[in-house]
Amino acid sequence: KIGQGIAIRLGKEGAKVVCCDIKSCDETIEAIKKAGSEALFVEADITKWENCEKVFRQAIEKWNKVDILVNNAGVSTRLAIDEEPVENWYKVVEIDLHAVWLMCKAAIPIMKKNGFGRIINIASVAGIVGFTNHGVYCAAKGGVINLTKALAVEVVKNGITVNAVNPMVIKTDLFVDQGNPLVGEFLEKMTNMIPIGRLSTPDDIAGAVVYFAGPDGGYVTGQILNVDGGFTSQ
Repeated sequence: KIGQGIAIRLGKEGAKVVCCDIKSCDETIEAIKKAGSEALFVEADITKWENCEKVFRQAIEKWNKVDILVNNAGVSTRLAIDEEPVENWYKVVEIDLHAVWLMCKAAIPIMKKNGFGRIINIASVAGIVGFTNHGVYCAAKGGVINLTKALAVEVVKNGITVNAVNPMVIKTDLFVDQGNPLVGEFLEKMTNMIPIGRLSTPDDIAGAVVYFAGPDGGYVTGQILNVDGGFTSQ
């Protein structure tokens, strides 16, 4: 639950958080409130433009401005290209790339008006390194990375920074608790490939997001931070 970890961490840092998902996230909302901040849930499929507009409209109605956008929604498949249904291409690209573009498109006019904004896109190491049977995912995340760079130079004069975080494989309950022995083998293989010797956690990713969103990251834009335990340094 990468998004949950990021949302709670931002709440602990004092941000008022809008949690957007296709299903309720009561646990996350309560954790943010318990941390002493405020939170709002907006149910929305952000692959649709009108829903992206709704998310920001409700945020503005409640708090009058939007300072930070974190694009975290994502899905993946693990199939060879000759076995991959064509529908998977459209689904993954729609969620992993198209939705990022839509949310940025909705956020940037608001941030321009305020003269301030922080956009952090959760991309992936798979956007810069090829992984067997992950062609669709690699393509979509590569698109997120270059979209990040393009928008960074486009809106920098408006007081807006745009950066991306590249996780490696992340240890989440949804991933680890599938009970599939092949998943266990895959996780062990990935762990052995990472120099630091462990999978990343949602907290690792959240720390990078907080850096980009906070004052220490104000001079940093168009950057892609690999939070990967040294994987891409090999």
